[in-house]
Amino acid sequence: DGSGRVLAVNDEYVRCFGAAAREAAGLRIEHLLPQDLVESGGPAELLARASGGERCPARLAHTVAPGGRPFAFDLRAARVGAGGRLLLTLTDVSERELLAGHLGELPGLAELVLQTMTSALLVVDGAGLITFANAAAERILRAEGLPGRRLGDWFPATPWEKVPVARAISEGARFRGAETVITLADGSLVPIGLSCAPLDVAGGRRLGA
Repeated sequence: DGSGRVLAVNDEYVRCFGAAAREAAGLRIEHLLPQDLVESGGPAELLARASGGERCPARLAHTVAPGGRPFAFDLRAARVGAGGRLLLTLTDVSERELLAGHLGELPGLAELVLQTMTSALLVVDGAGLITFANAAAERILRAEGLPGRRLGDWFPATPWEKVPVARAISEGARFRGAETVITLADGSLVPIGLSCAPLDVAGGRRLGA
């Protein structure tokens, strides 16, 4: 509500933070979230700005689970309906941030190569969302701001699970020069050669492709 007290939470909140929904009602939002997440994301301030009608950009907040695993959340806030009610959404983007971190560790020369190569290079997470795209990818897919978009949008005529990239994620399959077709936003078809491979980290956990 307008005072920052929680009216309701969904099942995903219960799953992520291990608190019963009935225990959340009436408490202030900063008392319901891990302290490190509150300090890094400032959800109370985000809600206050949304309450005033301000459109706020998303914020990234971090926390560490009891077992030591780091988590990252995308925080957004907006007014909903009448009565001063507010909606705060926290989207788990931990895998996306981990992928971005691995890319950030690339030496400067490798980054230069990625951005100047004529072939499109994309990294997608386990859900098929683009986490990294070089300049050639934006040119070939004829779209800007690719991170966060679904790669499946360029394959509307093919079930996502049959797209080679999806198979690389689900099966660990590798493809080299597979011939397929992408559909651009204006409906035009572009034949491409597609090579892809699963992206794994230490321990064998698959993050994407």
